[in-house]
Amino acid sequence: MIRVATISDKLGLLDLIREFADTKAKEAMAKFDVTKVSDIVNKCIEAGTVLVMDIEDPERLNCYKLVGGMAGLLFNSLMSYELIYQDLFFYIQPSYLGYTKSMLNKLEERCKELKVDRISMATMGDNPRLDKLYELLGYSILEKHFSKEII
Repeated sequence: MIRVATISDKLGLLDLIREFADTKAKEAMAKFDVTKVSDIVNKCIEAGTVLVMDIEDPERLNCYKLVGGMAGLLFNSLMSYELIYQDLFFYIQPSYLGYTKSMLNKLEERCKELKVDRISMATMGDNPRLDKLYELLGYSILEKHFSKEII
């Protein structure tokens, strides 16, 4: 089931974020700090901008485990004044990648509920399959982002 996250999902979300950091974003998240990430996740849950996907845990009766999640921030654009959802995290465990489109559809529904004008999604590195899915769902490239670490 795909749903809006609650604070009870926080530990599962942190596990997903760590898994994402370990498998997909090692370089970008080399300084993974669970306390800082936890604070950001709290803010996003409070804002209602976190979605999770859970399945019934076959190992435990009447228990569910998170297999995917996405979190974002809301802000107003200085250029267009639109309310924008900017994704911070979007990860689905490999066995459940077939639900990526469903997660994005649920995100669009949630953003409509929150009166969001525009959704901004990012990809890390080269991910042609995800790029193609975004295009098929009507997303277009708006900007390129460059990053430089300042020590």
